[in-house]
Amino acid sequence: MKRFLLTIAISGFIVFPKISDAQYNTDFGFRLGAAFYFGDLSGTSDTAQWGPLGIQFSQVGLNFGFTGRHFISPSFAIQGSFNYARLRGSDNLSQIPTHYVRNLSFRNDIMELAAQLEYHFIHLRDVGRTYRYKLSFTSYIFAGIGGFYNNPKAQLNGTWHALQPLQTEGVNYSKFQMAIPLGGGIEFRINKKHIIGWDVTARMTFTDYVDDVSTNYLHHSKFDDNPTAKALQDRSIEQKGTYEYNVVGGTDKNGQPIGNAERYYSYGSNENEGGVRGNSSRNDWYMWTGVSYKYAIRGKRSKFNRRKYHFARRKVKRRRSRAKF
Repeated sequence: MKRFLLTIAISGFIVFPKISDAQYNTDFGFRLGAAFYFGDLSGTSDTAQWGPLGIQFSQVGLNFGFTGRHFISPSFAIQGSFNYARLRGSDNLSQIPTHYVRNLSFRNDIMELAAQLEYHFIHLRDVGRTYRYKLSFTSYIFAGIGGFYNNPKAQLNGTWHALQPLQTEGVNYSKFQMAIPLGGGIEFRINKKHIIGWDVTARMTFTDYVDDVSTNYLHHSKFDDNPTAKALQDRSIEQKGTYEYNVVGGTDKNGQPIGNAERYYSYGSNENEGGVRGNSSRNDWYMWTGVSYKYAIRGKRSKFNRRKYHFARRKVKRRRSRAKF
């Protein structure tokens, strides 16, 4: 039994480099899909402000990216990627009166570099059982780390203005931020080389300013020297004339008190008091989903696997002996 186990171990050690090197374990490709975000300006109703039910489908943007991946084992792979995503959100789509009157909106073009570890937990080597192994299937989950550049903008009189330099809430946040990619997907491999997949990924960020909205309003008088910043930091004044804006001490359709809109935002009489502009207790997230194509290349054989080192394949010369009669 010991000799048998030792023989199996040695054989596995000899054959394993051949098997692993012969696989198409490195691939390169691209992806294309849709991007959206969850934050202070997402959501369509008071029951769906954050999460999948709060997606504003009219604000879904474009996402594309380029990837490179290497399998370190049949189940684990390391992937690096560059991704672009356009994120958008608008209070005009909200059914919450105070959000609708707040009237903020944004657009943000995200550019990201990320690295992630994939775990492929389902492997079907021969889909359809054709016994030709031309189509395989795998399902995977992943997690990683990334960094992204973002620059939220808002439109005023037909022109897009970068919001970070305006410091609409008096905060000088950085345009470079960190993110943690989390997600999963499925892939079909055709003839070993061609990989077609679909994935869903969420990016957990460490900032609440992807949409330039987080804390409280500053009083409008603090922006008197910058008319553009003054106009973009509080756009509720554009909604003046609506029922929700003018009502004082009234209630919304759900019976919740609205209060004085003039005081709630930034145009109150108290210069030291600003109303609530966002929710700083939860950071912004962004997500995307889409299809991908990757082309796999075959790995090189190691030196150990070359014929002159592969003693299992060496031809052994045998001495011929004549029969003695």
